[in-house]
Formats: sequence, structure tokens, C-alpha cells
Amino acid sequence: MFIEQLAEHLATDRALAAPLTTLQRQTCNDDRLSQLLRPVQERIDIHVDAEGVRTISRSEVPQAATTFSSLAAEYPAAFACDASTLQFVAACERLRHFRRGMPLFHLGLVLTVIDETVRLEGAALISMGFAERLLELARSRPILKYLAWVALPQFSRSKAYLLLPLSKPETCDAALYFLANHSHHQRQSMEGDVAHSLDSGYYQILCSE
Repeated sequence: MFIEQLAEHLATDRALAAPLTTLQRQTCNDDRLSQLLRPVQERIDIHVDAEGVRTISRSEVPQAATTFSSLAAEYPAAFACDASTLQFVAACERLRHFRRGMPLFHLGLVLTVIDETVRLEGAALISMGFAERLLELARSRPILKYLAWVALPQFSRSKAYLLLPLSKPETCDAALYFLANHSHHQRQSMEGDVAHSLDSGYYQILCSE
């Protein structure tokens, strides 16, 4: 019952349908709001006297104040929410805030459900349907798309989760791209059987394409 309620909430929460630029700007504000509103440049002066003694002083030099009309230019370029899944994942990899993971209210709940409902049993991939529903909803909800394609693969203990999009022709390219960029880190955190099963599934899918 809880899983169905969570899926319904993800389908109706208006925050998850907002442009990804909204989340991107919120993260920038969390990191450097004071710098955005009161930009300064740090100045370092190094002085060496006749005896070779060096002193270092630091100061902040005020820059041109940010105005309401110029504030938008201080943020990264708007994100293309209508991009294909592969283009979306590739663009996230190029942006620092996206690579390291942006804070999401829903992430903890979704991680828990994914880790409990998607697993590998031998050569079989077992899923209770929540992950498939999540990926379907993510097609039209930009912030949910970030959660499903960037945050979950990074933080989920269930490495089997990526096998779901990897096994589907319409999403395998995006899953392969993510694996290619994160496989070394993920393999270090995997147990031997899970890593072997992922390698085997990866090999079989490549051979069938």
C-alpha cells in the first residue's frame, strides 16, 4: 500500500514537474547565495622584506553589485528539460552540481523503496514494478527525471536498478553512458556476486543489440 501511495505522490507532486533549472538555482543559492548577492574578489598580497621574511595578507575587493536584472546571468545556463534521456544524462555529467548530487526531499524515500523492490537473484532480475513506474513518470517530470537517472544510480545500494533501463532498447544508451562514467566507482562498492551478475547482464545485452 505504501509503495502505491508513494508512486501516486510522485505522479501528482507539482514540484517534481518544475523545470530542472529551478532545482539547479536552488542548489547554487545554497552554495553561494552571499557571493551572488554581494560579489567580491579575494586579493592576496605577498610581501618579502630585505631580510627575506615573507608576509601574506588577504583582503576582499568588492565587485559590481548584482542587480535584479543581472541576477539571472549569474546562474548556469537553462537546462533543456525536453532533451532525450541520453542527452539529459550526458548534460548532467558535465555540470558540477549535477555530478555531485543535488538535494532532493524525495530521494530518501525512493531509495528505500528501490533497494527493497529491485534485486538480482542469480541470473534473474526481480522488480515489483515501482522502478518501472518511476522511470515512466520521469519522462514528463524534469526533477523526477533527475532523481531517476542521476541521483538514484549514484546513491542506491541496489546496483540492479540500472539493469532495468539497460535492458530496454529505448533507454539502454543512457544507462550505458552512465555506467561508462561511473563503472569504476560502482564496482569498488559492489559485492563480488552482484558485480559478476551485472557484468554478465551487460555482456548479454551488448551481444543482443
